[in-house]
Amino acid sequence: MLTLISCRESASASNTFGPHVIPGQSDFFQGGPLGWPILIHGYNRTEGQAWNDFTPFSAALGEDCIVYSWPGGCHPLDFPAAEVRATLAGYRLRDVFSMRSLRAPGDSIVTHSLGARVALTALQHGAFRVNQLILMGAAVDWDVFQTGGEFANVPACCESIHILFSSRDEVLKLAFPFGDIGGDCRALGLDGPCDPLSVPANVILHDFSASIETHGAYVTDPDCSGMVRQFLRR
Repeated sequence: MLTLISCRESASASNTFGPHVIPGQSDFFQGGPLGWPILIHGYNRTEGQAWNDFTPFSAALGEDCIVYSWPGGCHPLDFPAAEVRATLAGYRLRDVFSMRSLRAPGDSIVTHSLGARVALTALQHGAFRVNQLILMGAAVDWDVFQTGGEFANVPACCESIHILFSSRDEVLKLAFPFGDIGGDCRALGLDGPCDPLSVPANVILHDFSASIETHGAYVTDPDCSGMVRQFLRR
């Protein structure tokens, strides 16, 4: 079973924010059911596509899940603007986590692609802790967890962070550098962190280059979903 939390203006809005809603529930301020992993989609996904992506993925996890829907764009060349919206969506997600942590602490989060920026932004001010943060094909710079990096303080807010990456991901290899204006143009989800020995001990790397050939394959690959399932049940 999936529950949708949306910060889009409407289900069809790809670029505009609206008030948070949980379709079918009148009390949004409960922040959705507790104990369910929160799945965050990436760039250039409609709400329907995110739902369709995560329905079989959650079934493979054997978990009821929450899908967090944000206006991730609708055009392949919109990535710089989508990065800005991902940050703004992260501020909104921080409010959701705050509501949930008042009821019971300890969410787990699974992100794909630019969804990593949404989650990392929500966590970077250290207002609450989460259990597992799982970043699949993260479309953020590979130095974000290094000393002085953009999200260097996030590991202290998590029990563990799992980075699933693939050097065969053509989207992160070829397209990410063109859209990463002001960054160092190397994606965390392509090669892992730039200096693996310097990241905190609770940041754990998983090389999926042998099985992940395309950027979207993380949500369909059985080895990936099997590993994520193990992480969530720890």
